[in-house]
Amino acid sequence: MDPDNPVFSMTCGSPKRFEGMLVRKVPADQFNCSVTQDCPDSCTCTKTVAIGLISVYCRDQYHADDLPTTCPVADNININIKSDTVTSISSREYLRNVTVFDVSQCAIADIDRSIVDVLEGAKNELIYLQDKFLEIIPKTFQNFNFSEGQILTIDGNHFNCDCHTLWMKQWLLSNKNHIYHQDKILCATGPGKGKPMVEVPDNDFVCQTSLTFLDILFITAGSLLVFVILVSVTLFKINSIQVFMISHFDICKHCFRKRKHRRLRYDIFIPHSCEDDEIIEVVTNYLEHHDPKPILWKRYVVDILGNIDKETVFHRMLKQATMPFFMLVFLFLRTRTTLGYSKLLYKDSSDFSCDFSNSTLKLVIHNGFIEEKVKNCLKTYNTAETLIFSNSRLKAIPEYLNILDRLTHLELPHNEITTVSFNTTEQICKKLKQLVLDNNDINVLRPGNIDCLESLETLSLANNNLLVIVNGTFNVKLKALRNINLANNNLTSVDTSLVSKLLLSKNTNISVNASLNRVTGFTNSINITIEHVSKLTQIYFVLTHNNMTTFNTEYYFKMFNITHPFPQLLNLWNSGFDTRFNPFICDCALFPLASALKKFHKMDPDNPVFSTTCGSPKRFEGMLVRKVPADQFNCSVTQDCPDSCTCTKTVAISLISVDCSDQYHAEDLPTTCPVADNININIKSDDVTSFSSRDYLRNVTVFDVSQCAIADIDPSIVDVLEGSKNELIYLQDNYLETIPETFQNFNFSEGQVLTIDGNPFNCDCHTLWMKQWLLLNKNHIYHQDKILCATGPGKGKPMVEVPDNDFVCQTSLTFLDMLFITVGSLLVFIILVSVTFCKINSIQVFMISHFGICKHCFRRRKHRHLRYDIFIPHSCEDDDIIEAVANYLEHHDPPYKVCIGERNFEPGKTISENILVAIESSHTTLLVISNNFLRSAWCNMEFREAHMRFLRDRNINMVLIILEDLDASLVYKELKLYLETHVYIKYSDKHFWAKLLQCLPIMIPNDPTRDETSPLISG
Repeated sequence: MDPDNPVFSMTCGSPKRFEGMLVRKVPADQFNCSVTQDCPDSCTCTKTVAIGLISVYCRDQYHADDLPTTCPVADNININIKSDTVTSISSREYLRNVTVFDVSQCAIADIDRSIVDVLEGAKNELIYLQDKFLEIIPKTFQNFNFSEGQILTIDGNHFNCDCHTLWMKQWLLSNKNHIYHQDKILCATGPGKGKPMVEVPDNDFVCQTSLTFLDILFITAGSLLVFVILVSVTLFKINSIQVFMISHFDICKHCFRKRKHRRLRYDIFIPHSCEDDEIIEVVTNYLEHHDPKPILWKRYVVDILGNIDKETVFHRMLKQATMPFFMLVFLFLRTRTTLGYSKLLYKDSSDFSCDFSNSTLKLVIHNGFIEEKVKNCLKTYNTAETLIFSNSRLKAIPEYLNILDRLTHLELPHNEITTVSFNTTEQICKKLKQLVLDNNDINVLRPGNIDCLESLETLSLANNNLLVIVNGTFNVKLKALRNINLANNNLTSVDTSLVSKLLLSKNTNISVNASLNRVTGFTNSINITIEHVSKLTQIYFVLTHNNMTTFNTEYYFKMFNITHPFPQLLNLWNSGFDTRFNPFICDCALFPLASALKKFHKMDPDNPVFSTTCGSPKRFEGMLVRKVPADQFNCSVTQDCPDSCTCTKTVAISLISVDCSDQYHAEDLPTTCPVADNININIKSDDVTSFSSRDYLRNVTVFDVSQCAIADIDPSIVDVLEGSKNELIYLQDNYLETIPETFQNFNFSEGQVLTIDGNPFNCDCHTLWMKQWLLLNKNHIYHQDKILCATGPGKGKPMVEVPDNDFVCQTSLTFLDMLFITVGSLLVFIILVSVTFCKINSIQVFMISHFGICKHCFRRRKHRHLRYDIFIPHSCEDDDIIEAVANYLEHHDPPYKVCIGERNFEPGKTISENILVAIESSHTTLLVISNNFLRSAWCNMEFREAHMRFLRDRNINMVLIILEDLDASLVYKELKLYLETHVYIKYSDKHFWAKLLQCLPIMIPNDPTRDETSPLISG
């Protein structure tokens, strides 16, 4: 609008990455600020205003063992935690608002079962739990309901594949659209070890329920050893044990003591000095009140101790051990053929070899199972400088290696070493230059394990089960280290501490081979920056055959403080990163890397980094990253993406494409759209019938809503489209009969194009302006020869070619129009009357029962000239129901006069006389039929008399109510005939009260001078 205004030239001063950039050109999602309230300790919380997002980063400095207890409040939260100290995940309320929850590459071994209640139904779109120490996940996940688009990753864990995790296989298969990388969710135990869990047969998910021969051997031998030790200790410490038991617990006073028959007068004589009388009196009192009754302890050892010597004790022990010995032999013979342990026992010491070369001073030891032989070998050749000590089942680095005081090269491959630690003399630590520990079982390297190796140049830990290298293991003390081999392990990240000697000197030469691992990226625990690197630095990382899928340029630039990439990255010219054979996803996140590879390839074409290939999407699989076209680096956008649409971001041209085809079923344009400077919208749906104004249309470059069913356009849309970025607006092939007249003043910008052909436009007096508008904007409105008239004299002709006087409006109806309207109206009237006449009763019941209206519509009216309106014959056993019916009728508007026998019969007359009078004195007889009614003789009489009167006088009304299913054996002939030929009401009918009113006439009060007492008064 005013490009020369200096206000539009305002530039950023900070942060450093935007220094000097025009404020208006900074991407919207880069306007971030720090959040401190409720931000967890040692974490960084950043708010991105443009997308209403708070990002929480908890990395190297975060040392808690669980999730943070607090988190800033926001509708959308991204949490990213990378810390080896986090070992468990507990439920937190703020997780309900977390959009991306990434706790991968931690040390989590336990997940709270209740976390499912928080995550289910929450906003979580991405949940990353891969690369941890999980052996199983809580079974509550079995019923976890994934929401549409929700993704969970759990690959890279150490899952047990046994009977307890079989459910996980079924769970994975049923949620394959939500749980990604299922081919990398491997079994760590069981028959399917190393295979994807979903490919392991169900019968291989078994639990070990029986002991092996070695287990039985160790248990039996251990039990026997413990028994012998206990007996031996008891034998030699018997007196001390007895004193302890008596003094501390006041028990076992008679155990292990000799027994003697009393044959003399006294048991004990106590010579003493008279000056000790007080003490003697206490002793005497204690002995005289002691319980002399012996308590027998019937165990083997106690029975023999008092009467036989120690040698006899051992003979008896040997005799008692005979049975366990023979049992042990039997178990060995029984399991030898089935378990095959005869071939797995330790090899004979004859396989031991000790070879020494005088020329190379190399000592090679194989099968060194007997420590004494190994030591003799070392002493014999103590001048060796190189030692290869393999296939000897070593569990740790032996301490006796200090025998070789000239040792510089140590190789201990093909052993069973689990930890790396040096307890040797400081002299060997300082001399050792090469350490090879390939093909062992080392899981973790911890700080201090190799600190003493100051002269170490080469360290090889290939083919182990190395999972974690704890930060601080490699430090500046290892200043001579030049080669590190970590190939074929289970590492998930590579830390800069491996090249920590960069902190000492920029003139550093070191290579790290971390191929054949599960590495996904770098970490920077020692805060190395690009300033620590120079052109003298030679660092070479081999990261082939790993799990690297992306390269977040912004993240790594920030990590290494790269603010001016082109000059600063030249310091890595003599360094190399071999990332071939990784499953890189060639999407928008990889675009910066692809651009750099393409730009610098010719400067060093032999560098393996330029041979990095794509792993996905499938159309680019195996293609060099640098050769993928720039506009093909796309990624999915989920925030604000309309339902049933696909939103794709193309970084190279700063474009977001919104595709709403096939699955889009709304009637209008989407209400939301991702925020971007340039947007392409493509909607193809027969359900879209209208076109309303949306604010995001201001940033739409290509707006294609052709081939829909649009028949109406919001007139205010002109205000949004005019002066916006719209270059192409496609409205052709819809159902538009006209467009809003607001388009008459629409100012097309240069190059802007609109298409409206293929619509059935009316060519009448209301659209004459369109013809002038089309002619005026023929450079912007394309295909005007296809904008045809669908009505009027110019029907079928291009609108711009129809003469102005043919744009006329019809002001009077034709004869056919009038004929159709008249006939149609008459036909509708006849149909309505016929339906009303045929269904009058049903209509009345419906109106009364559902709306409580029309209670008097379509009902007969009758003058009241008898004493009662209604007489209700019934069985006395149905009084409760009769009372409800009578109460309803007597309180009706207008009320009915009801006669009930017990209440209205005249005293002194017989029952038969009262029944006849009641029937003759009532306009309507309402018989309430039940099985109790049919069993009553009086009730039968009431029916017959009422029926006879009904047959005599058709003006008299008789209504039957059936209370229940009738016993066919009780229904007499007259009643059966009546039920078959007349309508009756079931009490169980949900419309009972409406149908009852429909059967009864509306009673109109008669002349008050007329006698109402006589039952024979006629109208």
